[in-house]
Amino acid sequence: MSEIDSFNHKCIGFIKCDFDRLFLPCADGKETAIPIYILKEDVEFGLKGDIVVGDGDGGVPMLRISTEKAIKLFTSDWDDFNDFKEIYQTYWSANATYVLCDGFKRLGWSPDFTIEKWITHHVISFLKKEYFDDYKEHFGKEELLCDGSICRLPMDDEEFEL
Repeated sequence: MSEIDSFNHKCIGFIKCDFDRLFLPCADGKETAIPIYILKEDVEFGLKGDIVVGDGDGGVPMLRISTEKAIKLFTSDWDDFNDFKEIYQTYWSANATYVLCDGFKRLGWSPDFTIEKWITHHVISFLKKEYFDDYKEHFGKEELLCDGSICRLPMDDEEFEL
């Protein structure tokens, strides 16, 4: 059971990542994808409305994104925070970081950008493209540095909500 399963959440998309299938096996012919969830309740590591990439224990390690703050930070001149952990926080081991970065490198990531910032930019671009009406009051006029192309909506046969 993944850690996310113990919280009220909804799957709103997936991130493709060409990482080593020994790290997270999946069926032959299926893409290697990391779920994108929105929290539907406050939990110990995030607030209702925050985005969680990955699903924790038993699945892909997690990245928590404070959705409203991340959108404001990366699309406007807002900077009312003390530490980037208020914007995004990783819950990855060194080994998991290596495997994920190796996979994301194949999709255009480079160490010039922190991996959590790169993923956050892609997720925020995805939200702007697919869920704009839910977040329109938070978006500024600045362009994001990533286009969201590593993200996609869930397919009909994929689980949406618990």
